Amino acid sequence: MDNNEFSYNHITEYILLNNSIINFFSDVKFINNLCHHNNSSLINLSGYGVKMIRLNVLTDNSSDETGYIIYLQGVSGNTGDSLFIENNIITNNSMLQPLYLETGLMEIYLSSNTITNNTVESELITAINRYLWEEDTSNIIFTDNIVKDNYTESGVLINLSGVLELNENSICENVCTYFLKNSSSPTSMPYIDVSSNYWGVETVEELSELIYDFFDDANLGITQLGDILLAPAPTNPVLPPSNVTVTILGNNRASISWDPNPEEDIAGYNVYWGNFSAYQFDHLTNAGLNTTIIIEGVDLADSIAVTAYDSEYDPGNRDNGWVNTNMLLGHESTYSFELQFPVGNQIIPTETPIRIYPVPASQQVIVNIGSVNDFAELSLLNTQGKTILNQKISSVQTEIDLSRLPSGIYFIKLNGNKGISTKKIFKI
Repeated sequence: MDNNEFSYNHITEYILLNNSIINFFSDVKFINNLCHHNNSSLINLSGYGVKMIRLNVLTDNSSDETGYIIYLQGVSGNTGDSLFIENNIITNNSMLQPLYLETGLMEIYLSSNTITNNTVESELITAINRYLWEEDTSNIIFTDNIVKDNYTESGVLINLSGVLELNENSICENVCTYFLKNSSSPTSMPYIDVSSNYWGVETVEELSELIYDFFDDANLGITQLGDILLAPAPTNPVLPPSNVTVTILGNNRASISWDPNPEEDIAGYNVYWGNFSAYQFDHLTNAGLNTTIIIEGVDLADSIAVTAYDSEYDPGNRDNGWVNTNMLLGHESTYSFELQFPVGNQIIPTETPIRIYPVPASQQVIVNIGSVNDFAELSLLNTQGKTILNQKISSVQTEIDLSRLPSGIYFIKLNGNKGISTKKIFKI
């Protein structure tokens, strides 16, 4: 099954296994598909055979209750049964756990996936490898994946148990208490080794604070800490840039700036703007290695994002239907929007006296400004740049009702004497 679009689906009754839109029970190749703006769990995997989930874009999906993007639970019974989850973009999803994998007697390979900007109540990733007998040689292998800018209410980003391998992944800048929980038993062997991964920290001591294991709870497994990577591995997909900021200059001009990427092989940056639909933008300009650029022809309702690309980026591979091939192959990052992630449930301070809270929000969000003379108008937009709400500001505090909106990512734009300020919020 390839080159399909699954969008705006919603399962209202429990009529399919795991309440998922797409269910596979045997051998399958699910390649180069776009799944966006669905309101149920997406992909359920069960049964025997070889399953390949490759080169897909799974974005802007949500659920009214906890669900899954990719779900596998069950024990294989045939030698050679395996699952490949490779080169997928899993981004901007709400209340849907990107990966839940619980199995035995099966080889699972997760490589070169980009998992960014998802918000969940549970762990972001759960991987449990259940041994059934001593001859079981199954394994779950994580290699060259990016896990960045995600938020989880549970406090745990990745929950692992059993025999697993983590090699040369970039797991950084996520909003949670622990990046990894080792749920294996204290006697489980071999130990889960988290060396040779990039965690966004500089010392093993700093990394140990991000791991919840035997040394925090004697019922959990022991995690092996060794030499950690101080920069992303060159084989990783390119990381999306951090701290993108947009300043509207007037006359349809905008100044965009961002932090330089940490990779050594970064060859440049692209700036996208305009209508954002089906994971594509209307306009693109190349910024080279600059981290500040002024663009023209910008409308106030435009979405704006920045990507980074490496030395293997090919401008001729930008469009293959759903998203450019550079992104799927990891040579260009996923889109990084302004104010890529809030800080947990805290109020968001900015350079102007603006406070937005709570973040994430479920029923309403409160916008507090320093003075009614600072901003005159407030707008609420979705990720496609469509204006959902537009109202005049008459008080220093404005309440926005989110109760009828689906879970997901939204932008608040303030316009007035202080200029234009755009903030990102999450409805859960």
